[in-house]
Amino acid sequence: MATGAATRIRITFWETATLLSLPASSASNWPATGRISSTGESEATVLCEPFILKVGETEEKWEEWRERIDDCRRIVRQLAEEYNAVFVPLQEAFDKASSGMDAAYWLLDGVHPTAVGHELIAREWLSIVQNSPLAIR
Repeated sequence: MATGAATRIRITFWETATLLSLPASSASNWPATGRISSTGESEATVLCEPFILKVGETEEKWEEWRERIDDCRRIVRQLAEEYNAVFVPLQEAFDKASSGMDAAYWLLDGVHPTAVGHELIAREWLSIVQNSPLAIR
């Protein structure tokens, strides 16, 4: 990153169908990271791991849902490695947070966060980003 220049952080949320349609080996249309724009701002990408809990819509076909989300998790992790993006793991945080309590407290239907689920994502995001080259000092 350029010293003294502002950093624009790109945040993208992927739908499961989009992730599963990407080739596992590459994503040729993925935006470049680590670039310097014409205004002198550096650009960086932060990728958040998809997550799921067994509640609501996901309960009936849990194994199928979990397999699909695990595929998505692998793709996002691979994209982060391939494009030197900051990777924010979230599945373990949701698993740990929901242990011994109703998963619907965190995710309404197994995939969409409640207000406290969004807070968990924000805290994990800040923890990872603040310990990366993108840290706000």
